[in-house]
Amino acid sequence: MSNDRKAWIAAILGLAYPGLGHLYAGRLRSAVALMASVPLLLGPLLVAGAVHLPRPLNVVAWWGGVVGVLLLGSVGGARAARRAPRPFRPGHANRWWVYAGLILLAAFVLAPLSGSVSRRYVGESGRIPFGAMEPTVLAGDFLFVDRNTRPPAPGDIVAFRSVEEPGLTVLRRAVAVGGDTIEMRAGQLLRNGQVVVEPHAVSTDPATEADPRRVRQMLAWQAPRLARDTAGYLPSLRTWGPIIIPPNTFFDLGDNRDASYDGRYYGPVPVTNVVGRPRTVYYSFDPSSYRPVAVVTSVRWGRLGFIPQ
Repeated sequence: MSNDRKAWIAAILGLAYPGLGHLYAGRLRSAVALMASVPLLLGPLLVAGAVHLPRPLNVVAWWGGVVGVLLLGSVGGARAARRAPRPFRPGHANRWWVYAGLILLAAFVLAPLSGSVSRRYVGESGRIPFGAMEPTVLAGDFLFVDRNTRPPAPGDIVAFRSVEEPGLTVLRRAVAVGGDTIEMRAGQLLRNGQVVVEPHAVSTDPATEADPRRVRQMLAWQAPRLARDTAGYLPSLRTWGPIIIPPNTFFDLGDNRDASYDGRYYGPVPVTNVVGRPRTVYYSFDPSSYRPVAVVTSVRWGRLGFIPQ
């Protein structure tokens, strides 16, 4: 059987991971350079472009970069295979265990390292599974969050570490900060005694109420912070407070008030929990669609590049 390198095999390998096609063609140095530079250099650069560029350049930079990297691996691998000497004599690098080792290195060392570098210095990506922030951010949105840990101002959409579940990042809107007095009356939000105009907030099911366990949860954190007599006080989702927000914290609510698990349940969040602000929706699909393979057939093209505010 001939060992000559086949361009189509190199193209498939390069598409699977940039550099594998070059390795197959006997270009070890090129393979190692590609496999290292894609996650450690190109990955963070693509995230930076998607996070900081205005629409539509943000989504063009991201998807253009992704397609470019795939073409670099696939087309470059195919060209390397065509230029490989014939007959081809496999070298020490053309062994299955070398392929497997490099794939494992890329998947379990380089890719996590790339994600760590991006999260620390640029931003991170995430998927929105629920509709707590609809209609601003939709279930099925995939977005980048920039690395901006400054304390939020009222009205900011903030990504922050959950105060209840370690490792979980939450996306909500800050509605009050330390020193503010906040309350809700029949679904109307008030801050420091003034009605807050909230064009982004919606009420899809005003009859929704918290179950008794959740009411006890709300009462447990609210009672010590009430700016009134606690006698007979019993909070609901639409009527509670007034609450004094402690220093160095903020209070959050979801835009979809009747379908959001937010500060009403767990109370103020330390500003040190802030991760950043949402910047770019780089992909979106309708998870409630009845179409087969909704992630491909129900793409919301109009949301690509959208910056939530």
